[in-house]
Amino acid sequence: MNITRRVTFRIYPSKAQAQKLSYWRAMHKELYNAALYQRKTEYQKFGEVGFGIIGGFLTYKVAEAGGFYLELPTQSLKPTQRCAKCWELTPKTLADRTHVCSNSNCKHEEDRDVNAAQVNIIWARGQELACSDAELPIPTSCPSMKQMGAKKRQKHRPCDPSWAG
Repeated sequence: MNITRRVTFRIYPSKAQAQKLSYWRAMHKELYNAALYQRKTEYQKFGEVGFGIIGGFLTYKVAEAGGFYLELPTQSLKPTQRCAKCWELTPKTLADRTHVCSNSNCKHEEDRDVNAAQVNIIWARGQELACSDAELPIPTSCPSMKQMGAKKRQKHRPCDPSWAG
């Protein structure tokens, strides 16, 4: 027959330990508040900017520069699991850092991220060929987002020949 006994101890820190604990608590509080302040100011500065909004900006800027912007359907494409040589899907976990193709005729071996980048490039080039019959945009001078913001913030000046250079 086993008898279990429960004993509770209350441990109080010494004066030096209490000072250290108080110091570390104050440092933790200061760090937390600094991170919170930074997060708040970034939100106030940029607002809630999602990938949809950024994608719209990128589409506009790339088209203005004479290119085109593509978003890959990664959920259906599965670039980290697809072989860049034979296009076979090889399921793997996040811990698997090397791609080894499961196709017995291929057996392509590559770093997982390099292979995924190759899959993305192959897919994008296929889309580029599909879009090649479309009218190509005419390249124009394309100011940066910073320049556009500065131009927008400029105050309207009346036409005064005395300050015109």
